[in-house]
Amino acid sequence: WFNKTLLDAHDRHDRVLLLIHVPFGMNENLLYKFYDLKYEQKLLSIIDKYSSNIIMCLSGHRHQDMFRVYSSSNATMGIIGHPPISPIGYLSQPSIRKYSYNRKSFTLKDYEQYSLNVNEAERTQKDRWALSYRFSSWYHQSKELTSTSLLRLIYLIRTNPMYSKRFLLTKHHTERTTLKKHRIIQTLCALTLFNFDEFILCTRILERKRIQYDNIVINNTSEINFHANEQLIEYRIIYRHANGDGAITPIDFEILAGKLSTLIGQDDSKRREDYANARKTLCQEIMRADANLDGKVTLDEWLKFHEHLANELRKPDTSPEILEQISQRINTTFHMLDLNHDGFIAVDEWIKTCQFFGVDEKTAENSFHQITKSDKLEEDRAKQLFFEYLKSDDPNHVSNCCLCFL
Repeated sequence: WFNKTLLDAHDRHDRVLLLIHVPFGMNENLLYKFYDLKYEQKLLSIIDKYSSNIIMCLSGHRHQDMFRVYSSSNATMGIIGHPPISPIGYLSQPSIRKYSYNRKSFTLKDYEQYSLNVNEAERTQKDRWALSYRFSSWYHQSKELTSTSLLRLIYLIRTNPMYSKRFLLTKHHTERTTLKKHRIIQTLCALTLFNFDEFILCTRILERKRIQYDNIVINNTSEINFHANEQLIEYRIIYRHANGDGAITPIDFEILAGKLSTLIGQDDSKRREDYANARKTLCQEIMRADANLDGKVTLDEWLKFHEHLANELRKPDTSPEILEQISQRINTTFHMLDLNHDGFIAVDEWIKTCQFFGVDEKTAENSFHQITKSDKLEEDRAKQLFFEYLKSDDPNHVSNCCLCFL
C-alpha cells in the first residue's frame, strides 16, 4: 500500500506530507529500535525512491519536542516529533502545534507551539492556550522549514552551544533532570544516525574528543513554561494578562497599570497612582520595539528588538543612545517596586508581583534568594542583573530569575 500510494503521488507530481505515529530510528537513551530492522529498511527504501515528492515527515509516539533527519545517497527527509496533547504518562502540559505553509508548493514555512496550563484551566474553568515558542524565532531560522534546512540546523546544534541548549531544552522540558555529557552526545549523534553501528561509533568518537559539554539542568514546572527563551517569557507576561490580542499595545499597559497598581498599592491610593504612572512610562520604552510604527509590538518585533539590544551590549563600544534607553527602562522598572524610594526591593514586594504573573509563592521566594542572599534586592544588584538578562543567551543564567521584576 505504501509503495503504491507514493508511486501514484509520483506519477501525478503530487507533494506528500508523511504522517507516522512511531518515528524511524532509535531511542538514543534506552538503545532500542522503534521498528524491526527488516521492515524499517523496506519502508526507507520506498522513501528513497520517492523522496522528491515528500515535503516532510511528522511523527508522534515519543511525547517529545524534537526532530531528526534521515539521509541516504538518494534522499533527505526531516522527521519532526511533537509533544503530546495528552498530559497522561509524562505529566506534561497538553500541547498543540500550528504549522504555516506555502499554499502553492505546500512547503512548511514555520510552526508555533502552544501549551495549556491544566491547573489554571481547572481553577478558572477557561482553556487558554499559551504560545510557548515559534520555530523560526527560537532557532533563528529565516527560510522555509524544509528537510534541507533542518539538516543545516542540525549542524548548528552539533557545533554551536546556543543551538544545542535550545534543542535540548525543548526536547526535555517536561523532565526534572540534569543532562550530562554522555546523554547530550547520544542525542547529538541520533539526530542523523539511524544505524546502531554508526551511532555507537559516533558516541565513542565524541566521548574521546576534548569537547566541553556543559551540564544542563531541566526543572519542569506546571506553572511556567521554562523552555521558552527569556525574552519570549517576558513578552507573554506583558500581553497575556491584558487584552489577549497577541500583540503589545499601549492599551495593554493601561490594563496592566490598573491591575498591578491595585495589587501593589492595595489601600494606599498615592502608591497605586505612582505605580500606574511608572507602568505607563515603561510603555514608552517598550514601544521602541514597534519597528513598523503601527502602534503595536508583535512577537517577531519583540524578539528582534531584544536580539539587537543583546548584540549592542556585547560590543566594546555600545552606542551611548542604546545605553541611555536601557538605563531609562531599568530605572522605571526598578522604581515600580521601590515606590518608597529606600533603594531596595523587599522579598514580600517581589513575591506579590510574581504571584500576579502566575508564579507560586514558593517558586517566587526561591527565585528571590537565587539572586540575593539577604531579604532585600539592592538597586545596584538589580540593575546589574537587568543588563545581564538582556545580554545573555544562556537560558540557565541567574538573571532569568528576574522575569517577575523585569
